[in-house]
Amino acid sequence: MMKQFEPVLEAMKDHLGVLLSKPELSKVKVMLLVGGFADSPLLQQEIKNAFTPGCRVIVPRDATKAVVQGAVMFGKMPGKITERVVSTTYGCACSRDFIEGVHPKEKKFVADGIEKCRDLFACFVKENEIVKVGHRIRQVFHPVYANETEIKFGFYTASHTTAQFVTEPGLTKIGSIMVQSPDTHRGRDRDIEVSLYFGGTEITATALDVSSGNVKQTTLDFFCKI
Repeated sequence: MMKQFEPVLEAMKDHLGVLLSKPELSKVKVMLLVGGFADSPLLQQEIKNAFTPGCRVIVPRDATKAVVQGAVMFGKMPGKITERVVSTTYGCACSRDFIEGVHPKEKKFVADGIEKCRDLFACFVKENEIVKVGHRIRQVFHPVYANETEIKFGFYTASHTTAQFVTEPGLTKIGSIMVQSPDTHRGRDRDIEVSLYFGGTEITATALDVSSGNVKQTTLDFFCKI
């Protein structure tokens, strides 16, 4: 029976070990086991063997219901949680002016006679940063082509905080959005405001074409990386 669960137990212990090795979690002394698997005596013993005496492991009453009960309580009292620690790095793909010696040549392309760099990762928030619930993070972008009327943005999570390109290992696409920018008389000198809104239980991406007021929104699938 033990061998059947060994891969799952080892993966859980490894993941917890990685989390507890982070400097910001170095002072954690108590661990709560909750969720459907928490009632397993096998899991309880394995976690206790792995992390005590350095960390006290507690299995609360009705541990299997704790996650659902917490979600219901949050739904009734969302104001009780005012900020969250971001679990991963979020950003979007973009193109910017090509910088010789900085950007790789294979990323270079020419748009309206101007050398550009494709697939750049524009970071909005980094892993382990604290973000207040209801906070919106904004960045302004511009069309790559002067006559471009549809501006598309792809959103990504990164498994590291130093990502430069969305094509790197460890980056996962979690959504995309396209906004109409019909007035092209200013060419590339048009502001497209992109923002990420961190709500209580979801992240909303918004693209706004400032000149026309056109807005598009999407909810990011930030669980897809699991």
